[in-house]
Amino acid sequence: MSRDQIVEMLRVFLGERSNEAKLVDQINGHIARVVEFGFWGQLKKDASQFEVRRIIAALVDGDCLAEMDRKLEEYLAHADASA
Repeated sequence: MSRDQIVEMLRVFLGERSNEAKLVDQINGHIARVVEFGFWGQLKKDASQFEVRRIIAALVDGDCLAEMDRKLEEYLAHADASA
């Protein structure tokens, strides 16, 4: 998605404003926060284009999954030892 597309979509939710430049600055701030949180990524070819990432993939990386798997193995071993 382009920055312009995102601005047009968000205008509906932010309501009418008399100062167009202030509205666009506010939306750019929101975009920056979403990128900072990892939910969107800027394309390397064009910084004005964004890719929307899957939320779980943005929050849970391979290291986190490996740690969960290790803990599940520990729980399973503990359950087997208790039985």
